[in-house]
Amino acid sequence: MWNKLHLVYVLLMVFTSVNPAYSQDEKVLKLEQAIELSLNFHPGVQAYQELIKGHDALVEQSKLLPNPELEIETENLGFIETELTVHQLIELGGKRAARINIAQQEKDLSIIDLKIKKLEIIADVTTRFLDVQESQQKIKLIDDALSLAENILSSVKKRVNAGATLAVEETRAQVALTLTQIQRNKLLLDHEAKKKALALLWGERGNDVELVAEELNIESTLPDYEILFSALSKSPEFISQAARVNMRLLELQAERAGGVPDITVAGGYLRNSELNENAAIVNISIPLQFFNRNQGNIAFSQANIKVSNLEKQAAMAGVETELNELYFQLQAFHREIIIINEEAMPRAVNAFEEIEKLFARGKMSFFGLLDSRQSLIDMQNSLIEAQIAFLKTKAELEKLIGISFNQLMMNGAEKNEP
Repeated sequence: MWNKLHLVYVLLMVFTSVNPAYSQDEKVLKLEQAIELSLNFHPGVQAYQELIKGHDALVEQSKLLPNPELEIETENLGFIETELTVHQLIELGGKRAARINIAQQEKDLSIIDLKIKKLEIIADVTTRFLDVQESQQKIKLIDDALSLAENILSSVKKRVNAGATLAVEETRAQVALTLTQIQRNKLLLDHEAKKKALALLWGERGNDVELVAEELNIESTLPDYEILFSALSKSPEFISQAARVNMRLLELQAERAGGVPDITVAGGYLRNSELNENAAIVNISIPLQFFNRNQGNIAFSQANIKVSNLEKQAAMAGVETELNELYFQLQAFHREIIIINEEAMPRAVNAFEEIEKLFARGKMSFFGLLDSRQSLIDMQNSLIEAQIAFLKTKAELEKLIGISFNQLMMNGAEKNEP
C-alpha cells in the first residue's frame, strides 16, 4: 500500500524534475545551456550578426570622399587643341559627417535589434524548457498514480477472492488502471513533442533532449512594480525607440546639409598644337540655388521626427500596459502557489491519508479511495501548472524590461550599499 513515506515523496517530486526512468544515454542539459545553444545557433541571431558586419562596411563606405573626375577634350583628334582637366567635388555643409552619422546609427539600430532578438529567444527557450519540465513532472505524477492503481487492483483482487467484495469491483479497478495507462501514454507523446520543440531552437532534429534535475524556483517575494517600471527606461525596446527618433534627427541634418551647395574645383592643362602653346586651366563651379534648396525633403524629415516621437509615445504606452498586465498576472500566480502549498495541499494529503487507512481496514470503498487519490493528483497538477505559469510570466517580464529579476535585485542592493 501507499504509506505515509510514499506520500511525502509525492509532494517532494512536485518541486523537482528528476526522472530516473530516463536513459543515461539521453542528452541532459540545463536551462542556461539550452539558452547558450540557441543564442549560438539560432538563424535569427546569425542573420543579425551578418547584418551588423554589413553595416560595418557601410560605415567605412560613408567615410569615403567623392572620386575625382578626369575630362579630356580634343579638337581634330589633338592636331589642333587638347584639353585635360581633373574635377574634384568638395562637399560642404557637413554632408560627409551627416552621412557617417546615419551609417553609424543604422549599425547601432541593428545592434539593438540583435539584443531584442536575443531576449525573445531567451524567453522562447525558457517557455519551451518549462513546457518540458511540466510534462516531465506530470509523467512522474502519473507514474505514481499508476503504481497506486496497481496496488488498488491487487487489494481488490484479494478482497474478491476472500469474498469480502463483489467481483465487479475488480473490473472497475482494472478499468481505472487502464485509463491511467492511457493517460500516461498521452503524456509521454506530449513530452516527446515538447522536447523536440525545444531542441529545434538550436537546430537539433532528434528527440533525445532531457532536462537535468532542477527545481522550479519560485521567489518568496516579488520586486515592487516601481522597480520594474524604472527598469523600462534602460530596456532595449525603450533604447530602440529613442534610437529611431535620433535617426530621424540625423536624417534632418543630412537634408539640411543637402541644401548647402557643393563646390567643384577643376584644374588642368591646355595644349594648342597649332600655336605651339601650353596653358594651365583652373575652374571653380557652384550651383545657384534659385529654385531647389532641398526644402521639400527638409520639411518631410521634420514631419518624420514628429511621427517618430508619437510612435515612441505609443510604443512605450503599450509596453507600460503590458508590464502592468504581466505584473498582476505574476502576483496572481504567486498567490495561488502560496495558497496551494500552505492550505490546499496539506488538506488533500491529510484527506488521502485518512481514506487510505480506512480502505486498508475495509471501511472505505474502492471509489472513495479512487476519488481521494484523484483529488490529490489534481491538486499536485494545479501546483505544477501554477508554478510553470508563474515562471513563464516571469520570463515575459524579464524580456520586456531587458534584465533578469536576480540582476535587477542585485543592482538595487548595490545602490543601497553605503
